[in-house]
Amino acid sequence: MRYSLIALTILLLWSIESNAASEEHRQMGTHEHGSAQLNVAVEGNILSIGLEMPAMNVVGFEHPAGNDQEREQIMQADRLFRNGTALFQPTPAAQCTLSAAQVESVLLDNSSNSDEPAAEGGEQHADFDVSYEFHCSEPSHLRAMSFTLFQQFPGLHKLHTQVSTPSGQSGAELSDADNLIGLQ
Repeated sequence: MRYSLIALTILLLWSIESNAASEEHRQMGTHEHGSAQLNVAVEGNILSIGLEMPAMNVVGFEHPAGNDQEREQIMQADRLFRNGTALFQPTPAAQCTLSAAQVESVLLDNSSNSDEPAAEGGEQHADFDVSYEFHCSEPSHLRAMSFTLFQQFPGLHKLHTQVSTPSGQSGAELSDADNLIGLQ
């Protein structure tokens, strides 16, 4: 329970920082399509993951759904994000199981009840903010995590990562040729 609270606190702080940074980026005009931010923390037997990605990378648009096809694209993205094990695979020997997944996007708020057409003109920005918690039975075996983000989201070309583990912190910029993050 203690580790779960620590991991949730880390994700909350990242979320607050990420939201503030995201708003700052939007105000400065640096909302970057093709990129995403991935934050990973290992604390005890908890693996916490936070992902922020522009909706353009995910569904190909950032406006509220204007028709049934766009609503279905948003719902498919939501289902994929909620299936964290399809996107992230921790070292099998660590015996990690997904215990929580949370998906947030302004597009999800509008996907099921908007019959309004997408807004004309004006610049709009929307993100998918996703968090996961994995419980690992053998955390000492947690060496790396593979991921399928580039394969699942062809609009993604750059992944900015921040990793925090008991052995230290690191950051990297990964490209679509990468599919593994070291966790030690």
